[in-house]
Amino acid sequence: MQRAFGQQREASPNLVAIGKEIVKKCGGVPLAAKTLGGLLHFKREESEWEHVRDNEIWSLPQDESSILPALRLSYHHLLLDLRQCFAYCAVFPKDTKMIKENLITLWMAHANVSSSNIRETNVKSYTHMMSIGFAEVVSSYSPSLLKKIIALGGFCFPSWINRSVLEKVVSIRITSYKNCLCLPPFGELPCLESLELQYGSAEVEKGEEKFPMLEEMAILYCPMFVFPTLSSFKKLEVHGGTNATGLSTISNLSSLTSLRLGANNQVTSLLEEMFKSLTNLKYLTISYYKNLKELPTSLASLNALQSLTIDYCDALESLPEEGVKGLTSLMELFIEHCKMLKCLPEGLQHLAALTNLGVTGCPEVGTRCDTEIGEDCYQIAHIPNLDIR
Repeated sequence: MQRAFGQQREASPNLVAIGKEIVKKCGGVPLAAKTLGGLLHFKREESEWEHVRDNEIWSLPQDESSILPALRLSYHHLLLDLRQCFAYCAVFPKDTKMIKENLITLWMAHANVSSSNIRETNVKSYTHMMSIGFAEVVSSYSPSLLKKIIALGGFCFPSWINRSVLEKVVSIRITSYKNCLCLPPFGELPCLESLELQYGSAEVEKGEEKFPMLEEMAILYCPMFVFPTLSSFKKLEVHGGTNATGLSTISNLSSLTSLRLGANNQVTSLLEEMFKSLTNLKYLTISYYKNLKELPTSLASLNALQSLTIDYCDALESLPEEGVKGLTSLMELFIEHCKMLKCLPEGLQHLAALTNLGVTGCPEVGTRCDTEIGEDCYQIAHIPNLDIR
């Protein structure tokens, strides 16, 4: 019972009653009670406890002292990939003492746990793993071997995620952490180069000394994310419903060279301050901003921009005249499936560096830029490589 309720001072009387009935079914076998206690530790609904108590597995023929029903129940409540890890242990003779690191290596070899040229720990749905001690196995890795953390979710982060373990980590991906109040102090990691956050609400630390080596970040479906000031940052990808205010904090990333914005149905315009500090930006892509009607004139600040791609922005009607004039380094411009776009800006004809222009799925622009009869064909006559269709 203690394993099921942990350190809780007050436990539900109903759960306690159901728990006592489950203990009786364990037939006095401590390992059976301990196994089910670990399983029930993360379940708080009476129906979940009743499902364990009333499961038909208890009715299968076996010795009174058998642990098999408890193990079967625990096994069936594991995620599929964890079942594979657990079942693999059946290849070892009874009472075999296994070295944790060797076991994980074998799991990797059989594709039960992700592996690559560097050590990679694939941790999903942490609450399920804790019930079979998987977190303890992971924590036994030498910090010098652990280089990448991928897919960690749940309500809180395990105790082994600390600076001493993650000191050599170069890449982290966190997914489904929307219930977490705060992230671990990733900003203090001296070797971290890549960070990806998916489906969450907690923010990273702020401060000039944070993330000293971080070069790229992906923020996917984290609507309230605010970008801190980062000096070494080069590449950013943002997808999902981040609001215009949150997007404007991208201006804190003055060293940024590549920016991809995608899959946002909320924003109708981008704030002027968003691009003003991005004087090092070379590559910009804006995709699937379905309700975006206009771009800011601060595009003109992007005097290092070499490539601009705008696609599937259904509501976009025009490009800012003053903004385009400032793109003096622009070498390629691609506009695809922006069906409301009416015309290209006249300033395009002054962009001497522009060598590639592609326009696809923009009916009115395609007609106006027809090389024979289009009224705007003079604006693009200097561009050597054209693809208008």
